[in-house]
Amino acid sequence: MELEKVDTLEKNLTKILEYQEEGYLFHGSRMNNIEMLEPQRSYDVDSTNTFNNDTAVFASANPQSCIFALLDREKMPEEMQKGTVIVRNRGNSLLAEIPSRWKVYIENNVGTLYVIPPDGFITEEGGSWQYKNRKPVVPVDKISVSFEHFLRLGGKVIWTEE
Repeated sequence: MELEKVDTLEKNLTKILEYQEEGYLFHGSRMNNIEMLEPQRSYDVDSTNTFNNDTAVFASANPQSCIFALLDREKMPEEMQKGTVIVRNRGNSLLAEIPSRWKVYIENNVGTLYVIPPDGFITEEGGSWQYKNRKPVVPVDKISVSFEHFLRLGGKVIWTEE
C-alpha cells in the first residue's frame, strides 16, 4: 500500500471515529456528489416491517453497516450475481459471510460515507442500528471509503464457498 494511501486511510478513519463519538449518523452511497439526501422509498423483504417500508432518508450510527451497503453487484458478471450475503451485528461490529467468488469485487469496492446530524431522525421502538428521517437532510461532511475502511473499523468477513 502506498504511503499516501495509508495517510489518507488513517485520516479518514480518524474522522469517522470522531464523528461517531460526537453522535453523528452515517449514510453510504456510490455517488460522491450529493449535496442533500432526499427521502427515498424503501422496501423490506418483510412486508410487515413498517419502519423499513417507508419513504425516508435512512442512516446508521454504525459506519461499518453503511460502508458494507456499498456493495455494487452491478459491476459483477451476471452469472456471479446469484448468491447470499449474511450479515450479523456483533455488538459494535459486523460479521459478513460472503461468497468467495465475490472477493475481488468486494475488495475493490469504493463509495462515499455521508456524515449527517442526528436531528430529526427516529429509530424503531426498542432501538435499532437503523435510523430514518422523512425530511431531506444536508450532510455535514463526506468521506471517501473502501472495503479497507470496513475492516479497519472492526468489520469481519468470512469468505464462503457455494
